[in-house]
Amino acid sequence: MVVVYPCSTLFFFFKMLNSIDEVVRSRMGRTSRRRRKKRQKERSSRSLSHLEPYVNLARWMRKQGFTGAPLCPTTFVGTGRGLAATKTIKSNDLLVALPKRFLITADTVLQSYLGDYIVRSKLHLTPLQAVCIFLVSELWFSHTSVEPQKITPCLDSVIPDLMHYNFNSFFDTPSICSQKDSTGASRPLQAGFWKPYLFVLPNSYSCPAFFTQQLCDTLPPVLSHHATEQTSFVQVAFRSAWPFITSIQPLFTRPVSSIFTFRAFLWAWGTVNTRSVYMQPHPAPLLTGGTTGDFALAPLLDLLNHSPTAQVAAGYNEQRGCYEVRTLSPCERWKQAFIAYGDHSNHQLLLEYGFVTSPNPYSLLPLHAEDELAVFVANRLEKSMQKNLMALVERGLDRDMTIGAGGLSWNLQVVLRALALKPHHRISFGDVVVGRSVPTSMQAMATKLALQLCEQLVNDRRQRLAKVPHGERRHEATNSVITLLTEELEILQQCLSLPNVGVQNSL
Repeated sequence: MVVVYPCSTLFFFFKMLNSIDEVVRSRMGRTSRRRRKKRQKERSSRSLSHLEPYVNLARWMRKQGFTGAPLCPTTFVGTGRGLAATKTIKSNDLLVALPKRFLITADTVLQSYLGDYIVRSKLHLTPLQAVCIFLVSELWFSHTSVEPQKITPCLDSVIPDLMHYNFNSFFDTPSICSQKDSTGASRPLQAGFWKPYLFVLPNSYSCPAFFTQQLCDTLPPVLSHHATEQTSFVQVAFRSAWPFITSIQPLFTRPVSSIFTFRAFLWAWGTVNTRSVYMQPHPAPLLTGGTTGDFALAPLLDLLNHSPTAQVAAGYNEQRGCYEVRTLSPCERWKQAFIAYGDHSNHQLLLEYGFVTSPNPYSLLPLHAEDELAVFVANRLEKSMQKNLMALVERGLDRDMTIGAGGLSWNLQVVLRALALKPHHRISFGDVVVGRSVPTSMQAMATKLALQLCEQLVNDRRQRLAKVPHGERRHEATNSVITLLTEELEILQQCLSLPNVGVQNSL
C-alpha cells in the first residue's frame, strides 16, 4: 500500500533535512578548519625548494657543475630558514662539498670587472670593502635584468608540507662547468653572474648594527657598547671606500651615489659578517694587509644553521678544491642539519650573526668596569673603592669579568676582593690582584658586594625587558633581545641561589 503525503508535509520534511545538512556541514567546516590549523601549528618544517628563487639557485649550481647534496632548503619553527636532510646521514658522512668556483672571496673580486679598477686605484681596499662593493655591484646588475616584483621570494606564502614534497629533483645530474674558454684559460665572470645566489639572500639582517635606536637602548650595556663600535666600523669602512666607489662610475648607467648608499653597503657587510666561512688567506698585494682575507661566501652552505651541540668538521680541501662539511653525528631524514659556528655565548651570536640560541651552554653575562661595575661602585660613595677600581682599570685587570650559572668568574672575584680592600687591611693591593689569601673580613665584604651586584643587575635586566616591544608580531631582532635578557635574568637568579653567591673562600 502506497502512502501519499500531502505536499505541505513533504515540503517541511525536505526543509528539515536541508537544515540538518547545513548544520552538519557547518560543524564539519569548523572542525576541519580547527584540525587544519592544529596540523599547521604542529608542522615543524616546510619546504622552500619549489619557490622560484630556490629553483633558480638549484638550476644555476647544477649548470655550473655542482654535484648536489642530500640537503633541501626548508623553513623550520624556531630557527627559520635552514637545510633539511633528504636522507639519513650517518656519522662521518660528507654533508656538502662546494667547489671553489662557487666561493666569493676577495680573489673573486680581483678577477672580476672591478679588478682593473683596483689595479689602477691608489687606494688599497681591505678584503671586506672589496667584497662588499662587489656584492652591491652584482646586486645592481642583477636587478636591472629582471622585473622588480620578481626578485624577492615570499617566504610567508602557503607552501606544501615537507613530508609531501619530492626533493629528488632539487639537484639532478650536473652539467659541464663552463668557467673556462676554448683554450682552457680562466675567464672573468660576467656581471650579474651571482644573481641566483643573491636573490635568496635576506633583504636585511638582525645584527645590532641593523637595530633601531629604541631596541639598542634595551641591550645590556656591554653589548650596547659593542654594537656602537660595530656600527662605527661599518661607517668608517664605507666612508674610506667612497673614493674608489666614485672611480667605478663608468661601469654604471646611474650615479653611484644612488646605488652605493650606506644602507646597501650595510646590507653587503651584514651578508659577509653573518654568512661567511673561514678560508685560508692568499697573497694579494693590491689589498690592505696583502692578503685576500680569511673569509668566503658559500652559496647553499650558508643556509646551514648553528647549534651549540652540532659536531662537524668543516674546511677547504686543497686537494679536491672544495669547501667540505662533514658531520660527526648522525642526522635523521627530513630533520634539520646543523653546523657549529664555535663555542659562542649569546652575546657573541647576536653581535656577529644576529640570533641567539636557547638553551646555550656557553652563555655568560659579561661585565665592563666602565659600565655597570662603575655604576655599582659610584652608588657606594666610597673613595677607597673608587680608587681601587681606577687602579684595576689602569693595570688592565678588569677584563674577562663574567657571571655564569655556576657563579662569578675568577677575574670578577679578584676585582671584588680588590674593591673590598681598605687602608687598615694588612695586605697589599698587588697581593690581592694576584689571588693571594685575604683576611676573613675582606672575604665577607667581597661576598656582600657580589650579592649586591647581582641584585642590581637583576633590577636592571627587568627594567630593560619591560622596555622591549611586546606586540603580537615581533621582529626577529626583538625576539632575540627578549631571549637574551630573559636568559641573563635566569643566570643571575641561579647565581643568587648559590652559597656565597658563587664566591669562593680561597682562590
